[in-house]
Amino acid sequence: MVTAAIWPALAGYLFTYFNTKKTDERKAQIDRANDQVRLLYGPLLACISATRSAYAAMVRQHSPDGTTDGFVKAIREWPDGPEGNSYRHWMKSVLQPLNERAADIIINHLNLLESSNIDPVLLQFVAHVSSYRVILNSRNGNQLWRVHALTSSTAPSSGQQQFSLPTGIITRQEHNAIQIEYFTRELKSLQDSITEEVEVELERVAQSIPWLGPNTRVLDVGAGDGALIPHLQARGVLDIIAVDVCPAMMDALHKRIPSPSSTLGNQPCVRTWVGDIIDLPVYYAPFDAVFFNAVFCNVHDQRQALLRAALLTRPGGWIVISHPLGRTWLEEYSKGNTIIVPHRLPEKHELEKLIYDLPLELIYYRDSFSNYLAKMKVPEGYGFGENAIHLEGEVVVGFGRGSKQLGVPTANIAPAGLEEKLEQMPAGVYFGWAKLDAGIDAPEIDSQVHKMVMNIGKRPTFQNVDGGDPHAEVSVEVHIMHTFKAEDFHGKHLKVCVVGFIRPEIKFPGLLELLERINTDIGIAKSQLDTKTWLPFKEDSFLTT
Repeated sequence: MVTAAIWPALAGYLFTYFNTKKTDERKAQIDRANDQVRLLYGPLLACISATRSAYAAMVRQHSPDGTTDGFVKAIREWPDGPEGNSYRHWMKSVLQPLNERAADIIINHLNLLESSNIDPVLLQFVAHVSSYRVILNSRNGNQLWRVHALTSSTAPSSGQQQFSLPTGIITRQEHNAIQIEYFTRELKSLQDSITEEVEVELERVAQSIPWLGPNTRVLDVGAGDGALIPHLQARGVLDIIAVDVCPAMMDALHKRIPSPSSTLGNQPCVRTWVGDIIDLPVYYAPFDAVFFNAVFCNVHDQRQALLRAALLTRPGGWIVISHPLGRTWLEEYSKGNTIIVPHRLPEKHELEKLIYDLPLELIYYRDSFSNYLAKMKVPEGYGFGENAIHLEGEVVVGFGRGSKQLGVPTANIAPAGLEEKLEQMPAGVYFGWAKLDAGIDAPEIDSQVHKMVMNIGKRPTFQNVDGGDPHAEVSVEVHIMHTFKAEDFHGKHLKVCVVGFIRPEIKFPGLLELLERINTDIGIAKSQLDTKTWLPFKEDSFLTT
């Protein structure tokens, strides 16, 4: 009887328990939903709405035509103009504080979300705000934060799935600061990602330049902890310069590949340099091969990186862009990391466009599912062979930039009458011999034949610096390697015998970079003209009669 009495009581207890549990679970779900609205979604919506309203007000007040496109265009064209200054003020005073508040709301209340249901856009927004924190803190109050684009300045819209910082929106230094912070934090996970399959692809990358060996010097850009270096060493390469902006990565490389006890002089070994390839001192060059392995999409400006690499590579040397996991993997990875990976691997036509005015030729291109490899070559020879080009004309007034701004005096030949020959000569830098009719009052040596380096083109760097006319006519500027008694050659007759081509005309970031390259061009011309191949052209009948 006792047992029979217990079952109804137990059944009643279990019914009450499960009923109460379901009621409690429903209440908990309701409470959680209420907390999500009260603590997360409600405040977040308020911040986003306020940010959008503030952004719209900024555009209305400061855009030249009242539109966002007009505002962005004005800042891109003149970053330090009134629109750029207004944007920086609003960003620091209004937009970024609102974004910071929204990011704090997300971080402090992630516990209200199931980890499997956290929308990636929330975490990407937090990363986006953190990147701007780096930017804003990297400049003092007396410096201008240069902004060329505004695509990431507001909270996410309903259709926005990721945040990116285009090259123009931050400086190279700010970009590198973000890279350093990220790769320092992710060092261990990146090391763990080097699988046996990746090692096989890295071996293929090292094998891509067949003649590498003990007598070659290699530059490994974005070397990280040195994943590619053992495969280069397996090829017999002894002299390797490993470059990376991240000090933690270089420290890891030292642990993986210890430096020799002495690295004095030119003893072949693995040397490291912490910094950007753009700033790599020229005394490390020239290189026989430059590798951008799994890093080309992380650089601030892909064209400038290739330009610098080309200028550091000897004639006949190679530049390799590679990724051991391929485009598909990288694009999937970069979906949530577009701040860290701001570029994509260039398709063939895109790469050809990147290098069209650089001293590079695309020799090989492979873009498969599992790997990416592009090989470019710096022109091996400078000369035209036996066919010199003869130009002559009156020295005319130029822009005065060679002497006044660069300290490299030039004599400009009037292009009139030379159109047919100039049409056959691509814009760029040439070398050869020159003879100036200096006049009877000048020392005899001034009228003799001297080495020269010559630029034919439209001076694209000066269009950047002083707003020069991009539609200006072609100029012929000759730097004669001789110190003349007179400083003014205007009206004098000048003959040049052009025997070789050094490089295409290049748009440099500024005058310092241009001057550095001009001095390199002069050095190349001097060394070439001293060889038995080009020295006989000093006696060319065109110059001596």
